[in-house]
Amino acid sequence: SYSELYAEAARLAGELARHGVGPETVVALVLPRSVRSIIAIMGVLGAGGAYLPVDTTLPEARIESLLRQARPVLAITEADSAELISARVST
Repeated sequence: SYSELYAEAARLAGELARHGVGPETVVALVLPRSVRSIIAIMGVLGAGGAYLPVDTTLPEARIESLLRQARPVLAITEADSAELISARVST
């Protein structure tokens, strides 16, 4: 339901804010298109940050370039995509 969607996005926004997401910060979203990606977008925006959608089908060099230029403070991903970005996201 919409209320569950908003509640989950608000929970995520609070968690992201506790990890330093706010104005002028970028969060990489390495997720397939799904309800989870919508929650992640809403959560990042709710925390006041900007999101960078990262397509895992891009060549690794392109992903590395995106992350290097955007310098995200965090990444939201699934376990199978975590290896692509773990060493490239500043903390």
